[in-house]
Amino acid sequence: MSCSSRLEMAIWFFAFLGISVVAVHVHGQQLPSTEGYISIDCGSNYNYPDPTTQIPYVLDDQYIDRGVSYNISSSYLTPSLAKQLTDVRSFPDGARNCYTIPVLQNQKYLIRTTFMYGNYDHLNSAMLLFDLHLDVNYWQTVNITDASVPYRLEAITVAMTDFMSICLVNTGHGTPFISALEMRPLKNTIYPIANATRTLILYFRVDAGSLTNNIVRYPDDPYDRIWIPWSGSQSWMTIYTNLTVRNYGKDFEAPSTVMQTALTPVNSNQMQFRISYISWEANVNAFLTVLYFSEVLSLSGNSSREFNIYINDYLWYGPYSPPANVTDWIYDPVPKYPYDQYNYTINATSNSTLPPLLNAMEAYFPMQKKDITTNSSDGAISTAFASLMAIEILDLSNNNLTGTIPDDLGNLPSLRVLNLKGNNLIGPVPDSINQKENKGQLTFIFDHKINPQPKPVRKISTPVIVVISAVSAILLLVLVALCVWRLKRNRQGFASNKSTRRHGEEHSTELQNHESPPAPPEGHLFTYPQIVKVTNNFLTVIGKGGFGNVYHGCLENGIQVAVKLRSQLSPQGVREFLAEVQNLIRVHHRNLVSLIGYCNDGNYLALVYEYMPRGSLQEYLKGKVGLPRLAWTDRLRIAYQAAQGLDYLHRGCSPSIVHRDVKSSNILLGQKLEAKIADFGLSKTFLGEYDTHVSTRRVVGTPGYVDPLYHSTLQINTKIDVYSFGVVLLELITGRSPIVPGSEDAHITQWVSRRLQRGNIDDFIDGRLQGDYDANSVWKVIDIAMRCTTQSGSQRPTMAEVVIQLKESLELETAHDKSESLYNQRLDTSQTSAFGIERVISGDFGPSAR
Repeated sequence: MSCSSRLEMAIWFFAFLGISVVAVHVHGQQLPSTEGYISIDCGSNYNYPDPTTQIPYVLDDQYIDRGVSYNISSSYLTPSLAKQLTDVRSFPDGARNCYTIPVLQNQKYLIRTTFMYGNYDHLNSAMLLFDLHLDVNYWQTVNITDASVPYRLEAITVAMTDFMSICLVNTGHGTPFISALEMRPLKNTIYPIANATRTLILYFRVDAGSLTNNIVRYPDDPYDRIWIPWSGSQSWMTIYTNLTVRNYGKDFEAPSTVMQTALTPVNSNQMQFRISYISWEANVNAFLTVLYFSEVLSLSGNSSREFNIYINDYLWYGPYSPPANVTDWIYDPVPKYPYDQYNYTINATSNSTLPPLLNAMEAYFPMQKKDITTNSSDGAISTAFASLMAIEILDLSNNNLTGTIPDDLGNLPSLRVLNLKGNNLIGPVPDSINQKENKGQLTFIFDHKINPQPKPVRKISTPVIVVISAVSAILLLVLVALCVWRLKRNRQGFASNKSTRRHGEEHSTELQNHESPPAPPEGHLFTYPQIVKVTNNFLTVIGKGGFGNVYHGCLENGIQVAVKLRSQLSPQGVREFLAEVQNLIRVHHRNLVSLIGYCNDGNYLALVYEYMPRGSLQEYLKGKVGLPRLAWTDRLRIAYQAAQGLDYLHRGCSPSIVHRDVKSSNILLGQKLEAKIADFGLSKTFLGEYDTHVSTRRVVGTPGYVDPLYHSTLQINTKIDVYSFGVVLLELITGRSPIVPGSEDAHITQWVSRRLQRGNIDDFIDGRLQGDYDANSVWKVIDIAMRCTTQSGSQRPTMAEVVIQLKESLELETAHDKSESLYNQRLDTSQTSAFGIERVISGDFGPSAR
């Protein structure tokens, strides 16, 4: 019987007995209350519960009486598109159109607006610009450049009256529209920077080290905040716990789902990342960052985690040790001035045995609420306000105003809010104001020193607290725990799953749409009979090498593997083999093929690797029958990912590793063409420190890829890998093999050099690309490749430099397909991908590892 069916039976059983069990969903948990939620589908013609979150959405006609409803174009409708994004309310008339939302006065709210163009007007507008206002305050400019992308803007503010106005302002650059408007009540104690005079504008909110690469929101977050997955630097990995992480503080809270995972560096005691503010609007003059921490590992013995946090090399906070299974945070209550970028460094202290970690992060821009104040020198309310016929909200609070209230203020036709609190006014309230207030046409905020007419007292009902029987709760917990245990036991295969990983180990779940197979415990020892069983008696040969044949295999849990069995002709001995295994165990990177285990059984030596189903890059470049051609974008992405793997071997490992056999046949491809370097541990030299030189007795490598200097000097350093990688880049560009026997220019570097002199891309580019590439991108990669293969090793770039250059080339190539500015990418927080987030937060100071 399944876990879910047992749980359903238990629920019905308890209900039959009369035990109060309510709001239990699929995991046996109670859904957080949505009381106070305001969820508006702008332009919809019916109410409905969202199928994913079960949050009820309502149509918008009770909040606004202007605008026109449209459905987006059918070409933008997809099965996964949220219902709120399928329609819009557009405002072709009027310069300013406002939603008026009833709220609780002095309540703190999260406000989220969503805009998806979807070519609803069939005008195919390339860009739309309009302003968003919160009450009388400018909020942000909405900049729409992609019809298929939902743009979200979010703010945290305190309601100063019993309603709020969210206004769309036409600036002459396109018709304003809106898809959805959401308001979520917050505890008044959290986000203390947001108060009566200051609103927080969201810059980003990230879940560091997400295991699913999906956004987190309600019901995991009771405030329905949207947490975007962020994987940070490639030299970081995810650690996690299955235990609940609780919130006990008052200033900030984060959902347990977010806090259960964290990022931590691999083979380093330092985390570095930068936050860029170049793309933000010019009128921003401060920013606020909140870092969330919780210890997710069970520390024992002498294990400890302690670190200092620096901003631009100045100590910001520390020494600090995160609490276990409790949400903690660090922030500066005084917002900082936003320079173009801030560099954050988190360093482990000398007392710490573990590296630092980071669970989550938020960044905001504080926006001062603007008041309309008096210009009168005697402190009285200026009668000039009576001439502002279009004014809707007049906030004169806390201005030390004296005297009486002018009668004409009540005659302003558009006035809906008048705030006179915190002044020294005397006398009666004018009849014109009392009359508008009694008719519900005006919200009037005042002090008791003024003599208003009696006002009805408004009562707010309190929610009913449901107490669940202790007996039923215990039984449910036991039942759910039993089901979870059974499920985990059934999924184990060769390995036992663990809730956390030791420092230096990598979680098997990739964080950017790459799915690596879950592996047995690292260093898992297979017997020879197990190897025979895994390979089905060595039925399928998928490759051959100097070590021996490579066989396709399948573990008991269904995971496919590649098994390299040592040939009796291989020169490698048992001692050398085991030393190599130990080195392979410590290497973890999303762009390096993972070692699952090994066999050392009598005369039988074997390595068990993850299986790469799409074969090698070389097979694609040589046009193997049945394989599609690789587009230039795919080639660039493969090169970029492979470069990150090499960079990690050079800089992320201690001691450093020189591959010595970089070639296109050693770059393997996953199901989604993700690139991983193979054979980086066998028959290779491991260096003591980065960029030191070691002598060898013989040259190891493949003809055509071997550095000529290595041939002549037998000196090993990281630049020999750089040379080989440059040859691979030339293969990607030209589609040619490194060596063409009988050719005038036998080596690919000579062939390309001769054709470069003519300055024509068509002279050397792979004809199979059929002109489908960005010329600037190609020229940039050619430049990188030629620098990598220069005769002088000192003039070659490092792999870290190559990674940067290839990243820029990839961006050039994708720019003409989707020309989003940095600003627009930041707004696109609706996607499950963290790409937009990683444009403003980058963890790229160290080597790329995960």
